[in-house]
Amino acid sequence: MNYKMQEENTTSPVNFRNNGLVLDVGCGNYPQGNINCDIVKPSKKVDNFILATAEALPFKDESFYKINASQLIGHLNNPRLFLEECQRVLMGHGELCIDFPKPFFNNNCVVMLFEFILNFPLSALSPFLLKEYIRKLILLNKNDPRVFHKYIISASFISRYFKIINKEEFAPLLFSMVPVRRLKRLSRWNTALKLTCIKKDVFTHRFNGGKKL
Repeated sequence: MNYKMQEENTTSPVNFRNNGLVLDVGCGNYPQGNINCDIVKPSKKVDNFILATAEALPFKDESFYKINASQLIGHLNNPRLFLEECQRVLMGHGELCIDFPKPFFNNNCVVMLFEFILNFPLSALSPFLLKEYIRKLILLNKNDPRVFHKYIISASFISRYFKIINKEEFAPLLFSMVPVRRLKRLSRWNTALKLTCIKKDVFTHRFNGGKKL
């Protein structure tokens, strides 16, 4: 984890401790759970720390009311395995809380997110992640519209979520795919940390053809 970036980007502490047992995955030196785990030992003392990987959580089924994954998703090789583990260890009405730092700091983060995006309900994701994903996808493919067909991203999807692009930088692509009236509604890039809490039942139905794992 990039601890310096976490300190710079976190605008306010998030209280996850009010409603039952909370697991903080990838806690680093800044735990926010009753139980905290990471793939490496923190450099300072962390209470109730367990050495574990996010893709294989060493806990019983339905153990936690909430799971906190602060700036974790972009570091995983297989985010889907992590989400499957979250399904397993979350209680019936539990929540997965994910936050994201300022716009992703390298292109590898986007590459690792391809599978995550394509296997997760788009409506449940933070718009911040969706916007940055599309932005990086365009930059990596040099404004080639064919990339959207390759990754099954439609023009309507772009016009709905992607409202923070640089009008001049992406004009050749966007004027051919997005209505002009949409381009007039562009908002300024928001660099603050974003948090989204996703109910367990929101993402459970998307795996295995709508069946619970």
